[in-house]
Amino acid sequence: GFYVNSTGATTISSCGVGRFQADYGASSCDPCAPGRSQSVIGSSSCDVCDVGKASDATGSDCVGCTAGKYNRFPGASTCLDCPLGRVSGSASMSSCSACIEGQYANVTGTSTCSSCPPGSFTSVTGSTNCIQCAPGYYQSGTGGSKCTICDPGKYQPYLNGSICVDCEVGRYAAVSGSDNCTTCYRGYVQGSLGQDHCDACPLGKYSSTI
Repeated sequence: GFYVNSTGATTISSCGVGRFQADYGASSCDPCAPGRSQSVIGSSSCDVCDVGKASDATGSDCVGCTAGKYNRFPGASTCLDCPLGRVSGSASMSSCSACIEGQYANVTGTSTCSSCPPGSFTSVTGSTNCIQCAPGYYQSGTGGSKCTICDPGKYQPYLNGSICVDCEVGRYAAVSGSDNCTTCYRGYVQGSLGQDHCDACPLGKYSSTI
């Protein structure tokens, strides 16, 4: 941890922080290798950085990985970005966590997962994007892990739907998951919204609409 820097010197100098000397009679100190540090002067060795940390540029300290980054091996000189679909929300992490169902991470090195917007979902962990709800299905909230099928009497004609719509007067949807409504046939009518059938005209009355 000490050295003499010139011939005939009468004093011994201590190695500074970020440097060390393990031999006797040395004329200089060596810098700590990447992934190691030393914050104490006059040291004969450098310390290995723990997991979740990396050595700084001076070798004087091991610094915790920032949020969005990680390091799972001791003795690292740099921290790694969390991969797509995974995040680290705190400093000094040794691993990244997969986004839960209904959330995603589509960039590397991020600290938080984003929620799927209305009209979309993801049903698996570690997602990098969300899937649009199919016609006949909807998702009205954020962070959905599935889309809900439209009830009979309602329809949803688009991708990425956030709400099912009542069938109009004179139309119906008999089954769940409809992407459109059917017009009542001749002899049948429907005077209400959101119905799953048409009613036959009573005796003495008729309907000519298709």
